[in-house]
Amino acid sequence: MFNAYQQTQGEKLQNVMKKLEGTGYVASFIGHKSGKALFVGLYSITASKPITYEEYWEKPAYVELKAYVQKDTGKADWP
Repeated sequence: MFNAYQQTQGEKLQNVMKKLEGTGYVASFIGHKSGKALFVGLYSITASKPITYEEYWEKPAYVELKAYVQKDTGKADWP
């Protein structure tokens, strides 16, 4: 579930990352405490493929993520 979330970007960032395929990297951090972050990984940008909203929700990891968010926030319409 974590990797699926990390692999998916919004359209604006996706366009920037597309230009960096084969040469770029993305550093990943998780908010830990107020003003603090925990480094969790460095990912090379080897390839990218746009997916539709429908394709996004066909992936089991995103369905699982949605269930966690809905449980924690009480929001039924996420995202």
